[in-house]
Amino acid sequence: MSNNSLSIFITSTEEVILDQKNLRPFGDVQFLFAQFLSRELTSPLVARKFPELAALGFWLRPANLKKIIGKHNLNLDVNLFVPRGLVFHIAPSNVDTIFVYSWFISLLCGNRNLIRISEKVNPQNNLLLDIIVKTLLKPEFKEIANSIQIISYGHDDDISKDLSLKTDVRVVWGGDSTINHFRSFQIPPHGTELCFSNKFSLCIIDSDKLNQLSQEQLLKLSKGFYNDSYWFGQMACSSPRLILWRGRGENLDIAREKFWRVFEEVLNKKRNFFDTADFVNKEISVDSLAFKQKVKISSKDNRLTKIWLDKPEVYINDHCGLGLFHESKITHLSDLSSLLSRSIQTVSYFGLSREEVFHYVKEHLPVGIDRFCEVGHALDFGSIWDGLDLFRSFLRQIDFK
Repeated sequence: MSNNSLSIFITSTEEVILDQKNLRPFGDVQFLFAQFLSRELTSPLVARKFPELAALGFWLRPANLKKIIGKHNLNLDVNLFVPRGLVFHIAPSNVDTIFVYSWFISLLCGNRNLIRISEKVNPQNNLLLDIIVKTLLKPEFKEIANSIQIISYGHDDDISKDLSLKTDVRVVWGGDSTINHFRSFQIPPHGTELCFSNKFSLCIIDSDKLNQLSQEQLLKLSKGFYNDSYWFGQMACSSPRLILWRGRGENLDIAREKFWRVFEEVLNKKRNFFDTADFVNKEISVDSLAFKQKVKISSKDNRLTKIWLDKPEVYINDHCGLGLFHESKITHLSDLSSLLSRSIQTVSYFGLSREEVFHYVKEHLPVGIDRFCEVGHALDFGSIWDGLDLFRSFLRQIDFK
């Protein structure tokens, strides 16, 4: 492998990883490792400073992981599953913690892992790497330490080509251009690939149901919406960018006024994440959209810009995140169908019932939409992502008759 611009953070050498045996799927050592990491990430010191790392820590609790695994009905006492081997993860730069979710599911399945992380330096990632390294240095986790290497390098195609040829599974996060670029590098004939392309997410709020909320309930909803939207600067693929208000007339106007008033109170208590360049980017996005549709700007500052669309529409290329929300209205959930494409990922919602969502999906077979979740859970990572079952993707099943 060329080592031009290559930075190795942890831990094993490439040769050791290639020679290392796979781990036993869902072995005790992986759950013990998860427990140690979880404890560090949910400590008050970390949780206060970086709530997104605390959320990762809660996800890593062994009880939670076993509950998630149980939902996949792998029937490990009956079926024969083995790890696929070496998994090469290309992590995105816009969501700092995503590589841990992907890596950990692969690790639970017993695979060895090479992880390429962004060269961008930020305090969250530095702290996360410090905690991972500190935990891997414990003698009881030597086997896991020998099965992982976290690296960072620039646009070096020789490195990407070399690693791709050695991997059994390649996982590409980071968008359409990254996916298309990595597809120019071959993987072995038996290799498989998981790709997570550019996605756009939206939120549906039922006006009548919102108007029935107490002040306390409205505050909880607003905090959940804040977490969905602002933890990663609205750059996560599951963060809502378009809000569709279901309802009509005066009730809808009252609901919007109530929601945004409380939300802005929540926002005022938070840090201001965006700089002047971000505000300029939002200006450009708004101007670009104004050429395409009649828009009404109802709020415009560095933290929050709201654009009302008379006609509901998804404008993927005229949205830059960073606290920019397109808004419009629908009368029925079925009105959603005309807006959908395969680029729509998460629909977070308030005021829809499970029965209503199931009925909509079964009756309308929507193009797009990979997940529905309640407001406040848009960033919760799932082991089924973009329609792919990650556990089964990281395991190889041996048939036995």
